[in-house]
Amino acid sequence: MFNFSIIKKLTSSATGVLLLLTRPLLAILFLIPAQALAQNAIDTSGILELVNDYRSEARYCGENHFDDVHHLQWDEDLEEAALLHVKDMIIRNFYAHNNPDEESSTDRINNVTDQYNTFSENIARGQRSIEQVMESWINSPGHCANIMSPNITHVAVAVRTGAEIENRHDTTQPHWAMKLAGTIAFEDGETISAAPEPEETDEKISLVDLDQDWVMNQLNRLRNRGVQCDGNQLSPEQVIDWHEDVLYAAERRARSIVGNSSRYITSERRIFWNPIFGDNFERGNIVATKSSHNFDDALRSWLDDPDTCRHIMRNGITYAAVAAAYETGSDDGQAYWLFLFASTTPNDMKDEVADYFRGSDITIYGRNQCSFTQTLHNEFTEFGVRHNTAFYDNNEGPNRDRMHHAYLNVDRRIEGGSSLPFVTIGNTMYKGYYSAVALYRAVQAQR
Repeated sequence: MFNFSIIKKLTSSATGVLLLLTRPLLAILFLIPAQALAQNAIDTSGILELVNDYRSEARYCGENHFDDVHHLQWDEDLEEAALLHVKDMIIRNFYAHNNPDEESSTDRINNVTDQYNTFSENIARGQRSIEQVMESWINSPGHCANIMSPNITHVAVAVRTGAEIENRHDTTQPHWAMKLAGTIAFEDGETISAAPEPEETDEKISLVDLDQDWVMNQLNRLRNRGVQCDGNQLSPEQVIDWHEDVLYAAERRARSIVGNSSRYITSERRIFWNPIFGDNFERGNIVATKSSHNFDDALRSWLDDPDTCRHIMRNGITYAAVAAAYETGSDDGQAYWLFLFASTTPNDMKDEVADYFRGSDITIYGRNQCSFTQTLHNEFTEFGVRHNTAFYDNNEGPNRDRMHHAYLNVDRRIEGGSSLPFVTIGNTMYKGYYSAVALYRAVQAQR
């Protein structure tokens, strides 16, 4: 007879964990060493204090000097974004800022909150304490610069180990993600991420003469052909066009960057938010670089950098413009280039889009926390387009199951550039089109 006193002795011991498998007339014991317990939850309770301790002292991050800077606050929305990324890395066995669906660090933050306009992200793998992970980040110039940035106001960190998250890859290492975000506001209340426009720009700053139709044609040919961004082949289906409001904002920001380039054109900061511009669009992304007065040189610079390359090739772009500015009379042959794009429906197209979709059988599927899903839902609601919604939390629930069922049973599936939302129109499903005009163009292309 099996001696159950052994079980009592082993389970009360601090040296191991007992796993008992029983079969008829057979009992097998497996002992897991105590050090495996260390792969479970890591205490992060003091990490905000540790982050602020580092920010309280001036330091060099590589060759760049940073003054001591204000303390950060914890943000639960950022914590959710960090945790989702950590779990995603463990479950799908990757270690990168962009996941296999090309969701970026900016996308992840925008999926859970819309209160910030500047972002950065640090990730790490293997460290088993907050002291170890902070030391590794602060000794890396790029990670260090993110932590010391004066533009950041809020932070959150998440960590999980493979022992905590069920996965099929035997991953046991701790995976870390730090989300940093902030909002830059000027005295007039305008929230922007670039420097204010300098005075007397007409005299001191000139714009490179560009034909926007020609520029957009060049970009669309490139997007149609496809480009490898850090090994990932991207070939967006959507054609983009320029819009006068986007062009005005691009030219204004190009002017503002001249003389402030050290703040905004760096290896760590070449992508940032644009403020409210015009009557048509609320905001957009800017991709910036310094190059010659030749557009091809600027485009090549963007495509050589994986992050800016992905932004140039995004499928969600609805309108864009390119602008370049330089100091008048400068003989260095260099200009500061901006590619500004919007991913929302302009006000002057609302009626056209609404009339097109009116009467269609539309259902929008996606996470409650996904800003892309909510953007499309809000636009349809604002435009007066009747539609059904099936939103869910944490990738589970009956609506998540309904989305999966719809995905399997539609006649056609059209892939966009993002992971969400899923939209069924009749018996066709469109994935990743997160503005009404982007979806409008995709549907038109199929009919």
